[in-house]
This record gives sequence, structure tokens and C-alpha cells, in this order.
Amino acid sequence: MSACKADWQTQDMDGDGVSIAEGDCWDRVEGPGGTGLSGADIHPGATETWYDGFDQDCGEDDDYDADGDGFVLDAFVGLPTVGVPGSGGLPGGDCWDDPNSIPDNMVAAPGYEQLTASEVNPGAKADTWYDGIDQDCDGHDDFDQDGDGFDSSDHPQADGQVGDDCDDLDPGINPDAAEVCDDIDNDCDDLVDGDDPTVDPDSIRDWYIDADSDGYGTYDTEIEACDQP
Repeated sequence: MSACKADWQTQDMDGDGVSIAEGDCWDRVEGPGGTGLSGADIHPGATETWYDGFDQDCGEDDDYDADGDGFVLDAFVGLPTVGVPGSGGLPGGDCWDDPNSIPDNMVAAPGYEQLTASEVNPGAKADTWYDGIDQDCDGHDDFDQDGDGFDSSDHPQADGQVGDDCDDLDPGINPDAAEVCDDIDNDCDDLVDGDDPTVDPDSIRDWYIDADSDGYGTYDTEIEACDQP
């Protein structure tokens, strides 16, 4: 047994083919003021225009959360959607909200799965390094895991380019680091220790040749080098 509907609820006042009883959320002939819409533009099945602040398709979705992940762009925090009671309370921080396009900075790197807008938000449980996508929207460079300001040279980006950090897990190793005697290419120029003309002289040690192998070097045979000659 169905409930009775008031006569006005079963009428299609705006001529869009859908009555209030059938789910139309706006049945007046004139549309909401300032929107440029007519009543006939608003009904279930209508094309939704995101970010205009109105629920054209009567889906009761927050108009500023197009991907439905529960977060909005910072610019839209606090903005309500006409026709959706209680809207406007979603948190900001989203960095990709349009499910119909992929921003250049969200294109997956070679070998990684392309994520969708709804998978990218501040509530993401994990952020995969080097996939080229800032999944948790924390603003960190996805190719600079150690945070030293240089991208990894081991992980190609979406455009195929690589950075010049030869050890992206150690912030002390990058092109701006000083080369020191420690058997490591500190400044990522493919030259290690004494083979690098820029090696820090303060890290070079003084050695004395032990010609007779008695365990003691001769005082007048001093040699400066990173490694024992």
C-alpha cells in the first residue's frame, strides 16, 4: 500500500518530465536565483555541473566533491550546495577532485598504476614513493623521498626524465653535498673520494710509507690520500 501524495507533488510544474513525487528536487518553472538555470534544467538524470553550487541531477551530492572522496579543494571549504541539506561541511586539503581529467602532476610514472581522483586525498592510508602521484596530498615531492631537494636518479618520472640524486634515501648525499673521504660518491658526480678533484681537503689523511714493513712509516715519506697507499 503506497502513501498518498499531495496533488502538487505529482504535478510536473517545470515541464522536465519529472515530478516531486518521482524525485525532482526543484519543480518551479524559474530556477534558483543567480544560477542561470531554469526549473527544467534540474531533475534526476540531468547533467551535473560540478562546482557551481547546485545539485542539478538531484543526487544529493556535495557539488564541491566531484570524486566523492569526502574532501574538497581548499578554495571550496564551507561552501554549501543548494538543494543538499547539511552540505558545506566537508574538510579541505584535496589536491585532485575532478574525476574526468588527470592533472599533469598526477600522471603515473612508468611502471606504476594510474590512480583515480577518488583515491587521492588527505585521508589516503599510504603514499607510494616514485609513482608520481601525491596520493595523500601532503605536498611532498614524490621523487624526493629523503627531502634534500633533489629528485632520485633511479626512478623515471612520467615524462621519462630522472633527477640527479644518486641516493634518495640519504639526505646527505646529493649534488650539493661536499665530497669527503668515505668510499661514497657524496656529490653524485660518479667520482669517489680521491678521484674527485673537489674532495674536501679536511677529510684527506696523512700517510707514511712503511718501506720495510715493520709497521711504522718513515717520517719523510708523507703522502696525503683518502685511502692507505
